[in-house]
Amino acid sequence: MPTTERRPPIQHSIEILAGRLHQIRYRHPDTEWCVGVAELQTAGSDATEIVTVVGALGDLSFHQPLLFYGYWDTHPRYGRQFHVQAAQAADPVTASGLVRYLSTAHCPHLGEKTAAKLVAAFGPDTLSMLREHPERLTALKGVSEHKARLWQQFFRDHQGADDVIIWLLQWDIDPSVARRLTAQYGPRAMARVRANPYALTQDTWGVGFHTADRMALSLGWAPLSPERLEAVWRFGLETALTQGDCFQTSDQLQDRAVDLLHDQDPETVRTALGALQSRLAALPDVVQDAEGRWLLAWVDRMERRLARDIRRHPDGPGGVSGVDWAWLESQTHMTYASAQRAALAGAVQSAFSIITGGPGTGKTTILHGLLTWLTQHEGVPSDQIVLAAPTARAAQRMTAVTGHPALTLHRLLGWSPTDMAFLKNAEDPLDVAWLIVDEVSMMDLPLASALWQALAAHTRVVWIGDAHQLPSVGPGSVLKDLIDSQLVPVYALTHNFRSNSGITVAAHDLLAHRVPPANADVMIARYEKGADKTGVQRDLLARIQALHQAGRPWHDIQVLTPIRRGPLGTDALNPLLRDMMNPAGPHDPIWTAQGGLSFRVGDRVMQIKNAYAHNVFNGDMGQVVAIRGDGPDDDNGARLWVQFADHVVAFSPTEGRDLRLAYATTVHKSQGSEYPVVVCSLFYDAYVMLYRNLVYTAMTRAREELWLFTEASVLWLALKRGDGGNRQTRLPEALRAPPC
Repeated sequence: MPTTERRPPIQHSIEILAGRLHQIRYRHPDTEWCVGVAELQTAGSDATEIVTVVGALGDLSFHQPLLFYGYWDTHPRYGRQFHVQAAQAADPVTASGLVRYLSTAHCPHLGEKTAAKLVAAFGPDTLSMLREHPERLTALKGVSEHKARLWQQFFRDHQGADDVIIWLLQWDIDPSVARRLTAQYGPRAMARVRANPYALTQDTWGVGFHTADRMALSLGWAPLSPERLEAVWRFGLETALTQGDCFQTSDQLQDRAVDLLHDQDPETVRTALGALQSRLAALPDVVQDAEGRWLLAWVDRMERRLARDIRRHPDGPGGVSGVDWAWLESQTHMTYASAQRAALAGAVQSAFSIITGGPGTGKTTILHGLLTWLTQHEGVPSDQIVLAAPTARAAQRMTAVTGHPALTLHRLLGWSPTDMAFLKNAEDPLDVAWLIVDEVSMMDLPLASALWQALAAHTRVVWIGDAHQLPSVGPGSVLKDLIDSQLVPVYALTHNFRSNSGITVAAHDLLAHRVPPANADVMIARYEKGADKTGVQRDLLARIQALHQAGRPWHDIQVLTPIRRGPLGTDALNPLLRDMMNPAGPHDPIWTAQGGLSFRVGDRVMQIKNAYAHNVFNGDMGQVVAIRGDGPDDDNGARLWVQFADHVVAFSPTEGRDLRLAYATTVHKSQGSEYPVVVCSLFYDAYVMLYRNLVYTAMTRAREELWLFTEASVLWLALKRGDGGNRQTRLPEALRAPPC
């Protein structure tokens, strides 16, 4: 009988072998450690052998297909044994999962098309063929002996985790996430998933509720299990964040749960959630405040910390004298109106002030005057005055209009992709005298919180923005909340000094609750309600073609729409606009990202999720400048090179899944941008988004010409509904609360 004495652990190469347990010969009386007999499949072969297995075999069923995770060892007395570190029921490997695994493994010369060809030929034996029989691969067209040997070496080197990854891919997990799970949990990854798939949403970056839910339901979890309901509750808070809300009420979260679990009886869902309230309130990453509002814990911390940091910022004069207007006007060759004087003087003498106003109200004039006063009259060194904006496009424009270099807030705060955090913070604050931030309506709660943490006590802060624009894409309504709090001096500019601009006049009409008429700069094409959108699409494309033929370069023209779906959405318009503005030549290479979207050199693109490793963020626009590594023998090695505002990024196919064509973008994604010509569609298809601030934001993106395609009464409806995007936040009350 083999001894039960355990030897010191040694580092072994883990293998995953399919097989069946036939017999338990010995079971330790106090532990699950056993000695058994199993029939295991030889790695890379269909052959099997009867072997001794030792380890925590638990209550495994006999003669059922199993996966054994472990390593081979030779015992000095009992001979060759397979040490089992984990074992579980085997799951079938799907063909689609195998194709996804092969095509995303970063193996040379092995892309999606070749992977599909291999799986079609060899089915579930594909990996065995790659590792053990490369000569049989050369029977396939396009597979040389060199390639086959290269693949053999690659997949032998990576043997061990392959089956786990393929098993995970059946739930449409991103391959990089599957590899991360495997690296995180090793041979116990499958067991970890089975134990509680919903826990992965907290433990593993990249696994969201829908993926975990697919796993759980397919593995037999109950539709109203406490674990599922916890995940649904948390997912409701996460979804609310994507819509801008920082908190939710219990009723709102229950409504979201009923919508999400649409296959369950609504009252049963509400009753089950009601019974779990104390358990939900005890979740470590969820907070219920004294008023019964629910927040994710990190949002709760950020709101309270931002309010605290703003309240603690020193009040009183900024250490700068009152403005000598005669001197300043002689230096800038400007005459300042009374509202501009009040704003500039307030900025000079306050520790923190906010200047708001629409296009043509003189914000840029005030910024010029402030910089002139500080540098030339007060002698503040230029490097002690920092200009910044939330996006690269806004920072570029700030630099262009002032001549003073401006940074993105991420660059200013020193975002570290390695640490996934800003390097500038309370422990290492920004050492500057003045910080002037433009386009602050785009600043969400996390960015504002990070900024205020990094401010030194002596730094004077000026925020400039347009309070009538759409709120930030991210959670919170920081600019509006600060204005509403009445804690900070706010200078609102309303007079239009740009009356010769038809676009500015139209924008001010909107703010005055008037439907703007067409004028020399604003062309409006109105259609009857219910007009055929395919016909409108043809008219819109014809207008763009006419603008180009009249002398407008393609890069001057930007299409905006509130929606992604339908004939007038970005998904339909972008391929048509790409073929018009950047037609493919007969030999132009095409680059395909994971997910199937294709790009070519010259394409206008946008990043739709933060790519921290590349210092590229949601909404950043760029242009494809090169495709390198493409060719018949390298179908997954190509990189897409994109020129963004201040740097070039090379995307792999996996990274490129978050790129989109950007000849047409949504109005929300256009915030902070300005284009010579905007062509915009506003129809009832976008009913839920038709508010005044959306129309206003779209119109004010145009600098020289605005072409508006719209349906009868849409502009009137938007004015009637007022500004949308009133968000649920606690920041105003936190700002007004007495210091702790």
